[in-house]
Amino acid sequence: MREYNVITEAEFANDGKAHTYFMVFDEKTFYKVESILGKTSFDLHSLQINKRLERQHLQKIVMYKKAYDKEDLFNPGKINIERLL
Repeated sequence: MREYNVITEAEFANDGKAHTYFMVFDEKTFYKVESILGKTSFDLHSLQINKRLERQHLQKIVMYKKAYDKEDLFNPGKINIERLL
């Protein structure tokens, strides 16, 4: 992999999980990293958090939204409630 220019970054979340990101600067390197690691279902650029959290955590957010934020004023559009039902 020395011929490829890749920056690796790790982010440690407070739930004990770590997220590793690979930043590349060209399409060839992107596909090389993807061929080694495989694809992921986690969409880093998604505005919605549905795929980033465990279902139990999402259910708590949905309960809060229904009780206190019916107009979706706090972080609007961050969670797809219909997708959970």
